[in-house]
Amino acid sequence: HRTADNLGAVIGPVLALIGLSLLNDDVRAVAKWALIPAFISAVLTFFVRETVKKQPRIKRADKVKKKPLPKHLKRAITTLVLIQLTNIPDALLLLRMHDIGFSSKGVVASYILMSGVTVLASYPAGALADKISPQVAYMLGLFAFAGGYALLGLTTNHSLALLALGIYGLFGALTDGVGKAWIAGLSEDEHRGRAQGVYQASMNFAVMAAGIWGGALW
Repeated sequence: HRTADNLGAVIGPVLALIGLSLLNDDVRAVAKWALIPAFISAVLTFFVRETVKKQPRIKRADKVKKKPLPKHLKRAITTLVLIQLTNIPDALLLLRMHDIGFSSKGVVASYILMSGVTVLASYPAGALADKISPQVAYMLGLFAFAGGYALLGLTTNHSLALLALGIYGLFGALTDGVGKAWIAGLSEDEHRGRAQGVYQASMNFAVMAAGIWGGALW
């Protein structure tokens, strides 16, 4: 899942590079053209059809009172959400690349590098989480997060900056899908969907909060 998702984050910027070359580095013009595939993608969802066979209608059972999520699951979700609050948007990392002298095309190319690392590392990261534990994979991801941020913040050397983004690319591979698997592994059948809902909603609010404080501080 993460490999396929981030593959789009490689192909999209490659098309953006082509657009910048054709449109004389006009970022706004490229952004306008990008609306077209986004619109087409939204329309295509209306053509998706379920292929599973319909099950015979069964009599609806009485509603069962929902049990609260267990404490160990709440602790895990809270921990991951607090970590997410420190993760400022990737856009600010790209602004940093621009600040130290990368051109518009160079910034887009650096984003391709970062996403490419995530694509290549996502499957091995998932395998590591399965074989050892999601906690270990996530911890390694946090080391990549800290290392990438620190190196990019301290250097103005272009080669080291690209290395920093490559290191940071490991963070997404080692945490995004792994975090979902971690929560799923801690959940029982009766509340697995609800746990994912709480986790995803909380993480999205954390992303928004990190974007606000990170952007304001920038």
